[in-house]
Amino acid sequence: MQLIDLNFAACSSISDDGVSTLSESFKSLDSLRSLHLNFQKCQNLKDESLKALGGSLERLSLLRSVSLSFGGCNEITDMGLIKISESLQGLSFLQTISLDFSKMMRVTDKGMNTLGKCLSRLGSIVSIHLEFYACREITNECVEILRAQIQKISSLRSFELDLRYCTGVRMKDVFLFKENIKNHRSLQYIEIQCHCY
Repeated sequence: MQLIDLNFAACSSISDDGVSTLSESFKSLDSLRSLHLNFQKCQNLKDESLKALGGSLERLSLLRSVSLSFGGCNEITDMGLIKISESLQGLSFLQTISLDFSKMMRVTDKGMNTLGKCLSRLGSIVSIHLEFYACREITNECVEILRAQIQKISSLRSFELDLRYCTGVRMKDVFLFKENIKNHRSLQYIEIQCHCY
């Protein structure tokens, strides 16, 4: 199997146990190349779901593309983001990644710090798309963390970041981030969205 693309958006009946069972089924798909999962607004999901999913991702060593959407899953915290981040860093063939953690009130700079460090260890990554729209606990520290780590990724061609309505982030820091990252030697496309102060 080459691709799995599943949409559970706004499914009120899906639980951590359901995601755990689904994740377990992925472990035998060692030839999988692309995994796209949408759990937007699945209000019952907690960090346990991301822990289970991360455990399966670590075994899918041939993955080229990963898209995970947990936007609006308000019970997920830094621990969930950290687990997913750590599971991705061992995927040496990964080329594109899209993560949506929008509207999460319990994701902070701590989780972003781990994410940035793990992304910088992806030697084949070409495209990164990150959505943290309206994550109110993210601050300017996150912007500096990402700037420093993204600069280390020599293979990167495209970088997209959504920080709109992250009230702890200042516009001037985002502007400096964008100006600094323009000097990245391989980057061809940059989009950073921010309605900050």
